Order: sequence, then C-alpha cells, then structure tokens
Amino acid sequence: MAQTIKIDIISGFLGAGKTTLINKLLKEAYIGEKIALLENEFGEIAIDGAFFDGHDITVKEIANGCICCTLQGSFVKGIVELVQKYTPDRIIIEPTGIGRLKDIVFACTEAAKETNIAINCMITVVDATMYPIFIEISGEFYQRQISDGRTIVLSAVQNLSESDNLCGIIDGIRALNPLAPIFAKPWAEMDGLELLQVAEETGLDHRQDFSHEHDHDHSHDHHHDNEGFQSCSLETDKVWTEQEIRDMMQKLARRTYGQVFRAKGFLKTAAGMVKVDYVYGRSEIVPSPYTGPGKFVTIGKDIAGNMVEKLFAGETAAKNYLMLACPILQDEIRAAAAETEVKFPILFIPSDLHLLPDKLRDYLQEMIDRLENVDCLLLPMGRCGNGTLGLKSDKMTIILPKCEDCINLTLSDEKLMVERPVYSYFLTAGWLREKNAINNEYDATLKKYGPERAAMIMGMMYANTVILR
Repeated sequence: MAQTIKIDIISGFLGAGKTTLINKLLKEAYIGEKIALLENEFGEIAIDGAFFDGHDITVKEIANGCICCTLQGSFVKGIVELVQKYTPDRIIIEPTGIGRLKDIVFACTEAAKETNIAINCMITVVDATMYPIFIEISGEFYQRQISDGRTIVLSAVQNLSESDNLCGIIDGIRALNPLAPIFAKPWAEMDGLELLQVAEETGLDHRQDFSHEHDHDHSHDHHHDNEGFQSCSLETDKVWTEQEIRDMMQKLARRTYGQVFRAKGFLKTAAGMVKVDYVYGRSEIVPSPYTGPGKFVTIGKDIAGNMVEKLFAGETAAKNYLMLACPILQDEIRAAAAETEVKFPILFIPSDLHLLPDKLRDYLQEMIDRLENVDCLLLPMGRCGNGTLGLKSDKMTIILPKCEDCINLTLSDEKLMVERPVYSYFLTAGWLREKNAINNEYDATLKKYGPERAAMIMGMMYANTVILR
C-alpha cells in the first residue's frame, strides 16, 4: 500500500506571516523531504508563490477565490494533481488570510476520497503586533480563526514595544482557545523542528471532531461576499521610485482607497525589483530577486479599485467620484447603487457618529482633507443635527442632498411619501443592526423601570411606526 501523504495546513489572518513561517519550516523541519505547496490566494493574481523561489519545492497556486467556493473544484483537484504528478512526502497548504479552517479541512476530506492523504497538523499564525487591532475590528471572524487553530504561533513578537502586553495577548488567545499550545518566542529563537513536532501531536489529537463540525454548518452559513472583503489585483510595467512606493503605502494607511488590510506584490524600480508588504498601516520594502512582471494585490473592505488602478498606471483621473455614507442606510444605498449600476467607490463611516453631530463633522472634514484623487465627494446625508454644516474643500466638489435628514432622503420618491407624525421613528435595517439601535433600548428600559413602565414607554415610542415595503 502506498505511503500516506501528510497534509500540513498553515493558516492565519491577512499578513500574519504564514509564508515566512513556511520558509522557516522548509529550512529547519522539512529537510530531506519532497515537499509540494498549495497556495490559495484571494485575488486574481497570485503573489506568494514567488516567495519560495529559493527552495526546491513544487508550488501550485489557486487565485481569485476563497477555498469554500472551490471545495468541489480547483482546490480539491489541485491536491489530487499534486499527489498524482509529483508524489510528495508532504503537502503544505497555505490558505488565503480570509479563509476558514473548517472549509480547508472539509476540502482535504473530499480530496482524501480520491487519493491517499491525511491531515497531519494545523498551525495558525497570529501577528502579535496586530492582534489588539484585528480582534477589535474583525470581530467574530478573526476570533474563529484563532479558536479553530490546533497550534498557535505568534509572529512579530520581537516587534512588540515595552508598552505592549504580551501576556495579555496570550491570555486573550487562551480565552478563545484553551487547548492549543502557543509559541510566543521571537522566530529567530524558535526551533522549527520542535514546532512541527508539537503541531503534529496536537493536530492528530483533534482531527476527527473538527471535520465533523464542518458537516453541520457548511451549507448554511457560507456567504459568498468573503466576509465583506474585496481585492484589487493588477500587473504593471510602471517604474517606481522608492519614495513613490512609500507615498502609496501612506495613502493605504490613510484609507484613501478604502480600508486596506493587506497589500503585497513586486514593483519595478530603477535599481531592480522590490518586494512590497503592507499590513494595516505597517509596510516594508525590500530588494527582491524576482524577475517577472510587476504585480500587486490589495485586500480590504470598500476598496476603491478604479483609483488604485489609475495610481498604478500613473494616470490622473478625468473625473473621480467617491461616496461617504452612513451605515444606517447601507442596505438602501447598496441597492440604489446596484440598480443604477454605479461604479465609483462607496465608503461607510463609523456608525456611532450618527448621534454625535460635532464628532461627525470633525470626522468628515478630516476625511475630506486627506482624500486624494477625488473630484466629487457625495454625502448622502441630511443635516444630521448640523453635523454636515460648514464642511469645505478646495480640492473637490462636495455634493449634499437638500433635505433635513436621512428620512427625507429615503422617502423622496413620490410613491413613498407619507405624512410624518410628530415624535415618530423611522427604522431602517441598518439602524436596527447597530449596537445603539432603538430596539436595544428596551433591555435598558426594562432594567431601569421594570416591565410595566417599560411596556408603556416602548408603546409610546413605537406608537407611530410606519412599515414601508
């Protein structure tokens, strides 16, 4: 009987250091083995495969999609092809940073029906410097990546400052995942072979119950919007100066092109190719032996793809539009944009500004001041308690609807016009999703006044409810 081929899964969020860890394992733990690597990247252009040129391994890249979308397609076929064509001792799988570990395990289970493979270990990489940020802004999705891990490896520990709390970071991870061993040394001090040995023992302990978990919810909770993430991938022959690249990194950090979590690629300079890495405000530019065409991928939310493309082409846009909108009307705005086939980017401001006019004005003015390559800024808002009063710019045209508030804005169609009773509330789906939503007031009212008075107060508040479909 043929020897079972080991599957090692190296997962982690965007920019966590998965590729760097794989390179370390190739040097220290996989010596003498015949290795194949399966890369799954989110974006139309694969980047990471070029980072392994210094190793004698077979690399297969699958770009433009999450693994869940390709469970029965290219991902499973990729595993089978690697086994049949190259008969490796071990296959390393590096999934996209927005992949879910259970989907990868399920895909391996499907591939195991066609070839002799078995999951050997599952290592999750967590960037220690970014953990406090990502745990806050990425919520349950990021937490689930950590809780699903079998062995946790902290990266960039050496970059933590004296004020950073490594013990607090470890405690936070331990609260999400009580069982997984955690490696928290700087990688220069960490032994790759020791890590692999621990990961193999831990991976085998939990393999069966993990696969079982996937079967119950895969058909129910998968969303093809990739958790709201988008990508912009492009190839470019532009010759950059190092200062131009640094300026671009600063624009990414200022959210000029949307909320960019990750950007990476190879760009041509007069001195040769450089490798560019960007992770949510932190960037690195280093010389690279890569000899192919310039290519770059940005990943994030509300990415202004057309503006990024023109930046890389070195063009100046004839007319660039950008919309800054309140998430209270997110569903309505996205529906209107789809119906009218709007192509310009739409960015949504923090939801808690809706009730704070002064902070709303300060936030919008700050965004206006730092935006670049925008000719017309659309603000689909009302006066919002005078939160839009006094906004100004000498770089762009600011367009605001002439209406009192967002209620007038959404009811501007004659077919929807209704008489607005005094003291009435109009609730959108976006409003009801917010933590400060009026429907959440009931719990606070109940706690403060008791059931009888709470029912009376809520009855008064909702007495003039109007449902529009």
